[in-house]
Amino acid sequence: YMKPINYYVEQEWRNTTNAIVKYKPSFYNEKGVYTKKEWISRYDIGLKFDNQIFTIQEYMIMEQKYVDAVLNIMELENCKYMTIAHIGDSLSSSKNSLKEMLVGQFSEYDKNLCDFFISIHEGQRLGVEQVDKLVRLNLRELTYTDLSNESRHLEFHFGYDYYMYCNTRLSKDALKLEVEQLGLYLNPMDK
Repeated sequence: YMKPINYYVEQEWRNTTNAIVKYKPSFYNEKGVYTKKEWISRYDIGLKFDNQIFTIQEYMIMEQKYVDAVLNIMELENCKYMTIAHIGDSLSSSKNSLKEMLVGQFSEYDKNLCDFFISIHEGQRLGVEQVDKLVRLNLRELTYTDLSNESRHLEFHFGYDYYMYCNTRLSKDALKLEVEQLGLYLNPMDK
């Protein structure tokens, strides 16, 4: 028997989060709308942006920046593990993800994550290597799994359009510096 999750309690992280994005602040207009046409998902591989075909190699470079951001923030927080706080997938979405991992256009890259994906469960502690894999699964939209370390007050959540949300004790300035060194940004619309 699983206890029902109180949606409002489960969503409290949104009140204090910092959105980490790949989107350059200079392309937001005064209303907070991002104005540059740019890829937002791995499903955009093969499409044209700025008259260039978006490639898997370009995708993998950006994905690595996000993985590095999580691992670097963990290190700054002296955090040795993260716990799976919530798995937001339904059984049908998990089945679709498994199918995608095995036969989709990205299957060459996803297959090595498949056994790990099958093994995850809420409450599971993940070391650095496993956190790396779970971040990739989230960014590839194969799962929507939240990570937390309560003792370090550190959380990561993942959303659509390549948004990653981080709650941390690090100052906003320190977090901004860390992600910008990787070529990422804090969402300038977050105040």
